Amino acid sequence: MNFQPSENILSDFFNEPAARSSAEFKEASGLSDGFIPWVDDWLLGLHRFEALPCRGISLWFTRFADPEKLHPLFQERLLRYGYYSRTADYLVAMLDEFRGAGLSMPIYSDSDDGILSTIRYLQKDLHTLLIRPAPDSIYESPDSLPENIFLSAATPRLNHKKFYDIKIESALIQIACQCGIEDMPLDKKYFELVFDDLFVRVQAHSSLPCLLFDFFLKDASPIYGTMRQSLFGAMLQLNQNSFTMGSLALSLDNRDFIVGSGLMSLPDAENNFHTMLERWVEISIGMRAFFKALILEDVDVDFIAEPLLTGEFE
Repeated sequence: MNFQPSENILSDFFNEPAARSSAEFKEASGLSDGFIPWVDDWLLGLHRFEALPCRGISLWFTRFADPEKLHPLFQERLLRYGYYSRTADYLVAMLDEFRGAGLSMPIYSDSDDGILSTIRYLQKDLHTLLIRPAPDSIYESPDSLPENIFLSAATPRLNHKKFYDIKIESALIQIACQCGIEDMPLDKKYFELVFDDLFVRVQAHSSLPCLLFDFFLKDASPIYGTMRQSLFGAMLQLNQNSFTMGSLALSLDNRDFIVGSGLMSLPDAENNFHTMLERWVEISIGMRAFFKALILEDVDVDFIAEPLLTGEFE
């Protein structure tokens, strides 16, 4: 595969202040929808990252611009990959009916080498996740993918600046106290909350200057067939705007639980914690309702069979 761009467009594309809004960026750069053709079947995008003072980079594989061409197991691979990477490089798996299947992540590097490294990283893993043939069975064997591809996503692989420091641990302890959790051990990196039947885990992110919130939305293990395919496809499409709109990024954990994840910066944790948490809880409740409606859960359908009258069709 050729990982090099056909033209030297990186500097012009990425040399925009991170503080600019998406609309300002489009106007200043002249780029349609903030993305450009890369090489072959790839599109490259740049956008503002809502939760952190940095930009986000996206890469789409246009060969799967038609969602029906994306095998259900490929959808599942993308969502599981997103779950494992959320504590490391925080990759979000996406599906767009025009751009295709893709990955998005925050980026701090301003150098061409750093940007190219990020693009190669995304391109290589997308190629592995989407090109390797899916097995014939409904449930994928772990041996059908290169060893440890999901586990490797849980380890930061980019040479970006290390942001983790004692301030994040202090913010975690402070928020735990606000939630009524007292005497939290200093070496504990997370705490848990429950809103009715909504389970939430809050932890210090391992490589980004923020807190990570995981909302466990729904058990997808009983869902199969076309319902499962529709559910996962909808999750990937919802992820398309999770960066720019400050929503939750959806993924699938190793137990088949649907997880919605959000990042909260330290300033937000200090000043807007309750407001953001309430918003995410509302989003989680809305997503749960959407998932139930999508798979027709709790829908009662009455079938009334009437006897066929003799001679009715004669």
